[in-house]
Amino acid sequence: MENLTDEELMMQFLESDNQKAFEVLYHKYFVLLSKYLGWMSGSMEQGREIAQHTFVKLLHKSYTFNAKKSFKVWLYVIGKNHWLNEKRKLDRFTNHAPAVVQEEGKEDGSQTFQLQKMQMVLSTLSALHRETFVLKYLDNLSIQEIAETMQCSEGTVKSRLFYAMKNMRSKMKEFKTEYNGKF
Repeated sequence: MENLTDEELMMQFLESDNQKAFEVLYHKYFVLLSKYLGWMSGSMEQGREIAQHTFVKLLHKSYTFNAKKSFKVWLYVIGKNHWLNEKRKLDRFTNHAPAVVQEEGKEDGSQTFQLQKMQMVLSTLSALHRETFVLKYLDNLSIQEIAETMQCSEGTVKSRLFYAMKNMRSKMKEFKTEYNGKF
């Protein structure tokens, strides 16, 4: 099973209801998807909940999978769309900064401070720039995978990354000055 691609595993699940194939995909992507959705929603708990719902939705919509496309991109699109639907339901269209994301079990003050800094800077970015940054640098997706996930061109992804980094550098300088070099 470990030698099969994600797409082959998904096809095994679809064609022969191979539960082991689904379990391999679930264990491979649940944490990654949870972190991505946690960064997007501002809450790791909410990220895990949405990821769980995403896999349930994947089971119900598995017939829409195209083996010629990336499983990872397909999964992230389902997760992102589910998150956006939840966001709409909760009427969270205000432009407030998301809450600080904290990993469970990490109570170390310096790690918490680092997460707070990162979240503070990320929260200053537009939603599109933040999502692009998270997909590239926290989830390690390629430019092509990001373009497919966000349904835009590769050039647009590169542009968003450029401006996200430019804005982050600027904000980090501002915060460093504001916090007397402790940022």
